[in-house]
Amino acid sequence: MSDSIVAVLCDHQCSSKGPLQTANLTKRLAKSSTVDKLIVLDKACEEPEKKLQRISGKKILFAGCPYLEESGFYTLAAQKLGLDPGQWLATDIKSSILDLYEDPDVIEENLVGRLESLSRLLADSAPVKDRPVKFKRSILIFGSGYSGLKAALELSGEKLSVDLVETTDPPLAPGCLAEGLRHPGLIQELTQRVRTSEDVAVFPETAMGAIRRVEEGFTVSFDGGGQREFGAVIFAPERLEAPAEEIGSWNLTQAYERIREHQPIKGRIVFVLDCRAETPPEVIQDVLTAAKVIKERSHAEIWILLKQLRVALPGLQELYDLTREMGVIFIKYRNLRLQNEFGDFEITGEDPQTGSAFRISNPDRVVIPGACGLSASALEAARTLGLRLLGNQYTQPYSLWRLANESNHPGVLVCGSARGNMDASGVSADAASMVQALKAWMIPEGITPVEHVASVDAEKCVYCLTCVRLCPYHAMGKNIEDRVAQPITTACQGCGICAAECPAEAITLRNLSQESVLAAMQAL
Repeated sequence: MSDSIVAVLCDHQCSSKGPLQTANLTKRLAKSSTVDKLIVLDKACEEPEKKLQRISGKKILFAGCPYLEESGFYTLAAQKLGLDPGQWLATDIKSSILDLYEDPDVIEENLVGRLESLSRLLADSAPVKDRPVKFKRSILIFGSGYSGLKAALELSGEKLSVDLVETTDPPLAPGCLAEGLRHPGLIQELTQRVRTSEDVAVFPETAMGAIRRVEEGFTVSFDGGGQREFGAVIFAPERLEAPAEEIGSWNLTQAYERIREHQPIKGRIVFVLDCRAETPPEVIQDVLTAAKVIKERSHAEIWILLKQLRVALPGLQELYDLTREMGVIFIKYRNLRLQNEFGDFEITGEDPQTGSAFRISNPDRVVIPGACGLSASALEAARTLGLRLLGNQYTQPYSLWRLANESNHPGVLVCGSARGNMDASGVSADAASMVQALKAWMIPEGITPVEHVASVDAEKCVYCLTCVRLCPYHAMGKNIEDRVAQPITTACQGCGICAAECPAEAITLRNLSQESVLAAMQAL
């Protein structure tokens, strides 16, 4: 044994089976080669301060119930005893042993096995003594549309230096197009506020070179040989709508361009929704707003064909009622057929509400909202940052263990329309939540690397860089001078892929030796 292990066991007097009979357990563990001492607490959850006075030892193994963990008993004990993370463990014996078995001998056998194996695991662990890494107070925002501008303004005044990359993406993504009609000059106003902010600097995308992860965050090279360091990167481009697939039709973005330019849109206008995929409420809001404005400016006859009306957004039901009162015709359809002879359309289908067929011949304009995705430059930036992509659309991995804006890469946050269909209020709320996620990443006291961070044996490393290519978190760098792989501990998540795939067996995970893994398996 490398360290003295004291097992602290609650006697579980609250159990329906009665308190643990610990006499035999104490005798068996007295002969153990792993547990040096056993302390049994009567009702550990009652008056925890007094119970803690009995506990002492270099390393402590706590065995209790979920309530002790939720109430903070273990954390309080570790603080009182001055224990580092690698100096104590806690295990739930109530759910995994006491509630499962009836026979006292079986309970005792399982308890002994659990305490001995976890004691071996704890004995081999070393405290995490790395000094917390403090990040640069500079933030890089990729995207100068509505999402990026809102993110920059949310960060303005937060004692951070913000660099905004001016991209060529559209200023508003589908889902937010209506905001441009409700507030003309919105993007120009936001851009002016960003450019006049003392905390935000704007530079063109063409001036930006490679983004590279380093221990303190990220470095970005610029034209002319300059280089800047950032503590975090915010990915906030706007998604753009795919071009209209049907000859002679418009996508929604094209319709909005003509509305904003006050070009006349007359005759019979047909919006076809849910044609290739379900139309989200945010885009339906754009469609209804476009229909309303066209009706206000002309005597156009407007039809909106859809499979199902989704009015989940605030105010969308009222907008739907208003457009109906203005004379917009809504038809829920099934078995839709779209015949197109070089721009001459004939649209037929069935109305499931009435059971009758309908036919629209030679409408003056057909508008079919298209799928949304990232631009080529935004895709390249997403790949450089290692973000997960589905097709050409970024997909934010929602996780119970992450704040909403956190990506699969530490220090890379995603904000706004790049995460999915959002209306203007959704983008604003997302920018606010992004600030909270950023503060959690750039906490003043810094971030301590995870317990199982990768470690490279320089003498074994052959500099094949297999680990650099395979790391899903971009957490393995390289020391060019010494020709050795070098972990970026703040990004490392301890997944073990590098250690498993290293052909030279030069990588291990801190506190995870073969012996400790075997002990953990035995504990299970």
